[in-house]
Amino acid sequence: MPAISGIFTVALALLWRIPGTARKAYRELKFEGVRSLFTFASKGIESSDRFGKNTNPWSDFSGWAENERVQLLFRTSQMFYPVPRAQVAPDTLKTLRRAITAGAAPTKW
Repeated sequence: MPAISGIFTVALALLWRIPGTARKAYRELKFEGVRSLFTFASKGIESSDRFGKNTNPWSDFSGWAENERVQLLFRTSQMFYPVPRAQVAPDTLKTLRRAITAGAAPTKW
């Protein structure tokens, strides 16, 4: 019986601690809330903000997925760029899809 109560106590402590740790980590991010501009280019996605510019080549993306509301560009299985379809012109979305499939992220999740 003491083992069960010990396991229960550890589980309860983890359930209490993990959300607080995640909130603290996001609070400490200096770039959280900074406006960023993303541009789709033939070589990849270009991003710029007050810290500088970066280009993620299409070959760096591991996959993509879409539905009627959003297109997701996966950097890893857990990290992705969401592209809200309502905020992007239909022709741009078609060009983006062609770039993704022709570029090196052919896997649709």
